[in-house]
Amino acid sequence: MLTRAEKRRQRYRDDPIYRERCREHRRRYRAAHRDKVNERKRRHWARVGQLRGKAYARRVKICRKTHLRLTYGISAQEYEEMVARQGGVCAICGRKFDKPLHVDHCHATNVIRGLLCRKCNTGLGCYEDNPTFMQRAGAYLRAFGRRQELRIRIIRALIHRSR
Repeated sequence: MLTRAEKRRQRYRDDPIYRERCREHRRRYRAAHRDKVNERKRRHWARVGQLRGKAYARRVKICRKTHLRLTYGISAQEYEEMVARQGGVCAICGRKFDKPLHVDHCHATNVIRGLLCRKCNTGLGCYEDNPTFMQRAGAYLRAFGRRQELRIRIIRALIHRSR
């Protein structure tokens, strides 16, 4: 036997006309009682906000542990040891970050290579972990830098001549 609430939920799910009537009723109520609804939401978030923040942080920590274990086969303690070995910095750019570093691994063998910041990890992924692509990108940037330096020298020479 279904309860009254279960019957309403089932009707709401199955009957599009009833569902639209309910939605329209809620819209009208919210429009007519906007201040009352907003005050109720403010009170609720003032009471629950801090607890939710703590619960979210705890859930993220648990999810991270599970993700590390299932995806890379390492524990949270092993991850922290890797962070300590790297000095808490990205293995490529060497910068320190407030957010956790990403585990970089070979997609073919699933062997962990190190810990990277989000940008460096994304960059490797964009280059499909192909060193040739990365070398070409480096050569491209160096060539641009040389062209830029040449332009600057020419502009300075022209300014110097015009004086």
